[in-house]
Amino acid sequence: MAISFVENMQSSVNKLDAQRVLRHVPIMPYHDVADIGAGDGHLTIPIAKYSYDGKIVAMDPDKVKIASLREAVKAARLSNVLTRSITAGKRLPPKKESVDGVVLSRVLHHVNDPGHLLREAKRILRDGGWAAVIELHKRADVEGHPLEERLAEEDAKSMLHEEGFRLRSRYDLGRYYMFVLRK
Repeated sequence: MAISFVENMQSSVNKLDAQRVLRHVPIMPYHDVADIGAGDGHLTIPIAKYSYDGKIVAMDPDKVKIASLREAVKAARLSNVLTRSITAGKRLPPKKESVDGVVLSRVLHHVNDPGHLLREAKRILRDGGWAAVIELHKRADVEGHPLEERLAEEDAKSMLHEEGFRLRSRYDLGRYYMFVLRK
């Protein structure tokens, strides 16, 4: 039993805490939110539960993850989540200025052209909208992707500034850093 408890503690330490993320973003129960790179819905489901009067557009290029996310949404009995498959380098499905918030969690270090993705995120955000960008710290003491594949905090900050986002706040989430931004 003790080994199982320790293993569970270690996996929970390595996982991004969705409730902690939600505490730091200016989300309201009526907000429409785009979760770009939603994966299996680790953040999508808690966002959808919180923003119960809004719509959540969960997007990912991995069709297997989208199928898994659809099942998770169905199991959670959520009716406010739309899932979309996206293609790198293409336009995101939401219309211009159609969402109040955008979440880019552990995404920017995966794409070939993060500038394009940020421009698309900004395009779909309403004026005054918020964005949350979460990435793994680029430090040797943090487990995860190889160090050379990670996005350094200063590089991310520079990229966000270059694309016209205004930094509202910065948070340390253990293994991750998070910027909360305004359009």
